Amino acid sequence: MQYGLLNIEQDPLAQDYAPHSFDVVLAVQVVHATADVETSLRNLRTLLGPGGVLLMVEELRALHFHNVSFAMLQGWWRFSDFRRASPICDRGEWERVLQRAGFSDVRGFELGLEHKGGVIFGRAPAPSSAPLLPTPMKREDEEAKAWVLFGTKTPLAAEVGARIRAAGRRVVHATPTGDEASAVGAMEGGEGEDEYALDFLNPEHFGDVFRSISRVEGCVYLCLEEQEDLDQIEAAGKRKIAGLLHLLQFLTRTLASGGAKGLKVVLLGRGMHYLGDQSEGNPLNATAWGAFRSFINECRELSCRIIDVDQDDEFPSQTNSRVVSQTEQSSVSTFDVVDEICAALWTTPSAVSNAVQNGVEKFILLRGGKKYVQRVAAAKPAPPLALPLNTERFEATNPASGSFADIRVVPCGSIRPTTGKEVEVSKLFFSRNKTIDLFH
Repeated sequence: MQYGLLNIEQDPLAQDYAPHSFDVVLAVQVVHATADVETSLRNLRTLLGPGGVLLMVEELRALHFHNVSFAMLQGWWRFSDFRRASPICDRGEWERVLQRAGFSDVRGFELGLEHKGGVIFGRAPAPSSAPLLPTPMKREDEEAKAWVLFGTKTPLAAEVGARIRAAGRRVVHATPTGDEASAVGAMEGGEGEDEYALDFLNPEHFGDVFRSISRVEGCVYLCLEEQEDLDQIEAAGKRKIAGLLHLLQFLTRTLASGGAKGLKVVLLGRGMHYLGDQSEGNPLNATAWGAFRSFINECRELSCRIIDVDQDDEFPSQTNSRVVSQTEQSSVSTFDVVDEICAALWTTPSAVSNAVQNGVEKFILLRGGKKYVQRVAAAKPAPPLALPLNTERFEATNPASGSFADIRVVPCGSIRPTTGKEVEVSKLFFSRNKTIDLFH
């Protein structure tokens, strides 16, 4: 059992609740106490998966003793919607407002004259009859929150962007261009989406994108391309890693000036992390994993997460079948993978160095329809590392296997001075330097 707070008058996605993460929502004498019941019901619908059930217990008749008991309380008169004399709605009003909020199979049942109350039932529609993510209501003068996607617009990136747009967010896709002289400019994109072309080697372009957008809720850096050819790997690696570094540098400077706190930052890639007998992965994307993980340790004011999908998985475009047919490698459902990705976008991991806090994972691997998370496991006992005798100098070999278990220590002779100005220093300890300077 997990407990948490939820303000149903506000967008649940902004409160670290993932969309479609509940099968049943039970609300007992609570929805009527909100200022706008239709907005509250739409927010609750955001939490329900397709076919999920909302069950409300409410008073269905306004009685005089309600006013005698509660009329002196300021909250009793908070309603600002269709209600006039009382916050209590009758059965017909509840059924109509539930239908307007997008629920189906709406029914109300009165419990009897003695209780003056009843049960109201509604079901979230299936994906075939309504968008999977309902659009939350917002004020007419309120600009939608925005998510920025940096990187090549692959089919998986387009699917993630479509899900974010369906949640009522603005999506800005910043795609790389090789023209260093090109300026940041908006181009026509999909519905509710802007596309920017920017030079990933120019650090100023990343700041220009953020300065042109208000109410940025989060950003996703994409490393989803297929394995590059050998003749293109140098240029692709330079663009990909330089772009990530420039983005992180901009965020670090913004934090230092008091901005960007609480911003959600996600690294989404393919084959970044090697897992057992899975595919070899993508070395360029693995570099992005290492750089971003160092950034997480240094900038804890941000909500950061890494999501890695299988290098061998194929993600069809939205016009193709949602499910890839089974192959010798693996079978993967695009909906399943995108559901996991989008659920991670809305939940906020704690700003600590642990891999998990309060049930929220920072490092997620999706492989063959399974979800892997980081845990510390007991290692098999290893023989002690034998040090060479009769020498004070030794060095560790670099094993061909790449495994720490195969490291060996061999004697090392003293270094012969070449200029007469060298001195020998005994190093008693060593530690990894902090990497904050890298991101400034």
